[in-house]
Order: sequence, then C-alpha cells, then structure tokens
Amino acid sequence: MSRRAPDDHEPSGQDSFLDVVANLVGVLIILVMVVGTQARHAMVAAASVAVAAEQPPLPDIATAVKEVVDTESELRDIHKKTQQEDLEVAFRRRERDQLSLIVAAGEQQINAAKDKLSTDDRAEFDVNSRMSLAFKELANLDDALTGLSENEKPTEVVKHYPTPMAKTVFGKELHFRLQDGRLAYVPFEEFVMRLKDDAPKQVWKLKDADSVTESIGPVQGFRMRYTLKRETVAVPVSGGVAKGERAALEQFVLLPMSDDLGDPVEQALAANSDFRSLVAQYNPKQYTVTLWVYPNSFQHFRKVRDTLLQAGFITAGRPMPEGHPIGGSPDGSRSAAQ
Repeated sequence: MSRRAPDDHEPSGQDSFLDVVANLVGVLIILVMVVGTQARHAMVAAASVAVAAEQPPLPDIATAVKEVVDTESELRDIHKKTQQEDLEVAFRRRERDQLSLIVAAGEQQINAAKDKLSTDDRAEFDVNSRMSLAFKELANLDDALTGLSENEKPTEVVKHYPTPMAKTVFGKELHFRLQDGRLAYVPFEEFVMRLKDDAPKQVWKLKDADSVTESIGPVQGFRMRYTLKRETVAVPVSGGVAKGERAALEQFVLLPMSDDLGDPVEQALAANSDFRSLVAQYNPKQYTVTLWVYPNSFQHFRKVRDTLLQAGFITAGRPMPEGHPIGGSPDGSRSAAQ
C-alpha cells in the first residue's frame, strides 16, 4: 500500500486567502472613513446654510446713503413748499383785506349817493336793489334744481364760470332783452351815438322851458325818448362864483315798437340763428353782453348765459321790473358782469 506525499504548496495558498481578506477589510475601513468624512462636511455645510438663512442680509452701505440723501432732499422740498404756501396765504389775506376795504368804501359811497336821491328816486333804487337780489336768488335756485335733476346721471358735471364775483363793466357792451321768452337785440350803443348828435340840436328849446322831450328812431324795432333839462350850476369867475345855466340830459328810455321783438329763446340759441350770427361779429375780448331780463323770462337767463359763455363772452345781468322800459341816465348804474 502506497502513501501519498505531503503537498508543499498548501501553506502558501492559505496566506493568499488571508491577504485578500485583509485587503478587503482595509478597503471597507477606508470607505467607512471617507463616507464619514463626507457626511460630516455635508452636515457642517447644511448648518452654515441654515444659520445664513436665519440671519438677515447686511444692508448695502451705498443704498443706505442714497436713501438718506433722498430723504433729506424731500424734507427740504417740503419745507420750501410750506414756506411758499405761507407766503401765498399771507398774500391772499392782504388781498382779502384790501377787497373788504374797497367794498366798505363802495357801500359808503352808495349810501351817500342814496341820501342825495329824492323820495321817488330812492324808492326806485330800492326796487331795483330788491329785484337784483331776487334775480340772483332765482339763478341760484335754478342751478340747485338743475343739480337735483342731474343726480340720477352717472357723471356729475360741474360748470365753471370765469368770474366768481360780479364786477362793473366799463368796456364795450352788446345789449339784448329777455322778455316773454323772446331774445331781442337792443341797439343801445347806436341810440347813444344818435343822442349825442341830436341833443345839441334841441338845446335852443330850453330857452323858454325847463325841460324838453324828444324822440329818435326807430332803430331795430325800438324808439328812444329822451329828456333834456335846464339846470343851474355854479360858475367860477374872477370875483368869486356866479350862477349859470346849462342843458343836461335827465334820462332816456328805449320803447319797443311791438310786443314780439326778437325770436323765442330756443330758436335764438339754435345754430345759424340771427342771434348767433350777430354775436359772432364781435370780439369777446372787447365786448361784454348785457342781458336786460324781465321777471317772466328769468328762467331763460341761465341758458342764454351758458351759450354766451361757450362763445367766450362775459355776461352782465340787468333784472328789470315788469313794465319798466330799458333806459338810462347820467346818475344810473353800470352793468355788473358775472
């Protein structure tokens, strides 16, 4: 029986296996260390991001400086505007005080002139004053009623008139009469020119009379009737003062030749009407339109005034008592534009 010889390579194979196992263990240890290191770095980075997110960003110094400069500039502008407004308020206050003085002086002059009037003239003055106030109140009521009727409309229209306060008219005037719902041209200035030409020719009649009444026209459906009177005046002479006589105009009136002068208001305000054609011939910067309004036509004044305003004219209203003719006198008042 034969015996197998011992294997000489067996111990070397065991050593190779052990080397492989050792290498694997070493690789695993290295992997564990690498993964642990990376995990620690990731945790530190995440913590840094969280802390950065919780803390607000530091402000930009340049932006902060610009905001401070802009704020100071705005404060200076506000202070400057405040000073300007204070100056404007002070100026308006002085202007108001001056107007108050002028109004007070005017009232004193009116009262003084009223004291010089006769009883009849004073009564007529009071009637005209009451009529003027009634006319203004009626116009205000008309505006209020119109505003109430327009409350249902979606858009509110606010009309602006160029002169918030009435002012006396001293320039050229166009005259129209509003009566019985009809608008008629009144040749007021034409009659005044004819009066200046005709009156000197009638002065000789005052030789034997205290007054004389004459007529001119007709012109544009009206006739003028005027009265000249003889009055005594003081004439300065070398030795003192002597009495003299002169002819003076007492008054004049314009009498319509018929009751249906002019056109109905709606027709007169229509496009291409005689009224619009006549008004278009005059420069609104040089002329003021005076409306002589009778009580039965007060309701038409606002519509005519608005039409004239659209054409650029300032309008003066002269309320007239019923039955009182249009006229004037040297002591009469001038129109007040509104």
